[in-house]
Parts: sequence; C-alpha cells; structure tokens
Amino acid sequence: MPFKPSQFVALDTQTQKRVLIKFYWGEKLSFRKIGKKVGKSAEYVFRLMKKYKIPTRTRPKGPKWNEREISYLIKNYSILGAKKIATYLNRPAHSVAVKAMEIGIKWFGEDLENLEPMAFNDFELGLLIGLIEGEGTITIKSRERKSCKPFASISVANTDPEILEVAGKLLGAGITDYMLWKMRESSTCPQARLSAVPRILRILLAIEPFLISDRKRELANRVIEFCRLRIEGWKKYGKHNAPFSKRELEIYEEVKKLNDHS
Repeated sequence: MPFKPSQFVALDTQTQKRVLIKFYWGEKLSFRKIGKKVGKSAEYVFRLMKKYKIPTRTRPKGPKWNEREISYLIKNYSILGAKKIATYLNRPAHSVAVKAMEIGIKWFGEDLENLEPMAFNDFELGLLIGLIEGEGTITIKSRERKSCKPFASISVANTDPEILEVAGKLLGAGITDYMLWKMRESSTCPQARLSAVPRILRILLAIEPFLISDRKRELANRVIEFCRLRIEGWKKYGKHNAPFSKRELEIYEEVKKLNDHS
C-alpha cells in the first residue's frame, strides 16, 4: 500500500508486518533502504523485524566473534562505521553491521575524521537558511534534570506537512510529536528535529556564513564549538564514556541564555 514515510508508525501491527515482508522478501531491499522508505533507521527496521519474527535472508556464517573483536566493535563502531572496522577485523562489512545492531550500537553516519560543510546546491542552501531563520531553532538541551547531559539540536517547526517534510529531508531529521493522520487533533506543534552531532556540525558549517540574524549566527557558532568538543571527547573516550568538559557545560549555559531572549 502506498504511504508517506511518516505514516508507517500509524499502521496496525499486521499491516506493518506485511509492508516489511513486501520490502524485504518481495523487493529484496536492505534494512537501510527499507528504513528510508518507512522513515526510520536501519536499526529500527532490524529490531521491528525481529519483534515480528520475520526471518532474515541467510548469509554464509563467518568465524565466531571473540571478546577482543566485540570490545573493539563497541569502542569504535559509532566513530568508524562498518567498512573501516570490517577491514581492521578482516570480516565482511554486513557481518560487522549486523553484530552492531544485535549489540545495540549505532554509527553516527559520518566519518569523524573528515567533517566538511554539508554540500547543498544554491536552492537547497537558500531554502534551509530561510527555514532556520524563520521557523528554526539552534540549541543545546539537557536530557536529564538532575545531572546535566547536554545535546545539540536543530529543529524546524511548522504546521504545514509539505514544508515539514522538506525540512526533514534537508536536515536528514525525523518528524517528532507528529503524525499526519492526527495533525488536526494534535495540540503539539510538529517539528523536524536533528540531534546527530556530526550532521549538525556539517550543516551549521554550511549555513553559518549566510545567516542574517546575529543571534542565530551566534547560536550556530556556539553549537559548532560544542559539537567539535563532543567529537573530540568521543575519539578520546568512546561515545558512551566521554565526559562533558567544563567548556561544553559553559556553552550549554550560554546557548540557554541566548535562546531565552524572548
């Protein structure tokens, strides 16, 4: 059945299962390609198929994973990705990716050693800048109230589903607090929100020189600095163990003040 990606979560269990079977077994799509069609990550698709007990295509089994390999995978997968780890461990890339999904770790989707400004054409760049200037928020929030664990975020809020879908595609972000079939009933303003640090950094590096608002440009520079410090921490300690530096916490407070201008 034809549907927009943001509508997949609205489907009942049996329909979701039929859709996944059609894409995976009927069209022979990968988890990543199915994820793009339903607006979710490859990890989400993998876990949903496991939940619905949908069998996966068999591949020749390689040697059993040992403790050293698993330890290396946990420490480096989120930074290096499947291909580089596969080369180091002399394993197929799909084997590395599947093992990472089973453990529950994610790749950031970027090469942390080579983070250049995101490549947009002139139209995309102008459109994204307009959305950020008008309906967008560049910020750093905290996940917990008691212990401060800040994270960077870019979001665009809008009640027009077409504009929101465009914003989501430009940001590479999901649509939160929003389902198309319930749009009129919802009291929450729908938004496309991105919290992936490497992508936020690349997007801000691309748009910061062209932002008109002094406040938005200042926010962009603060968040760029925060993202760079976060990535340096990941490289040094690993994603799950990297502590927040004094400067990162200072930037969090500075951004909070800038966003409290109203």
